[in-house]
Amino acid sequence: MKKINNVLCILFIFCCSLYAFINPNFTPVDMTRQSDLILELEFKGITDDGKVIASIKKVLKGKSDKKELIMDIANSVFEDQVRSFIKRINEGQKQAIIFIGMFRVEGISAEGSMDSAIGFLHFGDQYAQWQWVSFK
Repeated sequence: MKKINNVLCILFIFCCSLYAFINPNFTPVDMTRQSDLILELEFKGITDDGKVIASIKKVLKGKSDKKELIMDIANSVFEDQVRSFIKRINEGQKQAIIFIGMFRVEGISAEGSMDSAIGFLHFGDQYAQWQWVSFK
């Protein structure tokens, strides 16, 4: 219970400057509850082939013995989010939280959303959804 409270406190702090509209059927509380894994990340860099490398600083929910996370963003259809994300990393953004799970959003049906885990990446004052996250 203490871990959940800590995650919710961290989430509240990060969401204070959230610019995106929050779906009332899928709030940050829902995201936290439905996540199988929540990780605190620190970005290390971007490879030439479009992979973002991050070290796992802390596991906030779930279990993982991995020390590093590699996110493949090269083939993302969300080009504007990718550009913004890469720009933020190049400007020095180092911290992020990623929520990974099989999310159920009332009233929304996304193609392929129930077939595999989705990662919601939250960094700074931006909020992005990544469906193409590769773990190594």
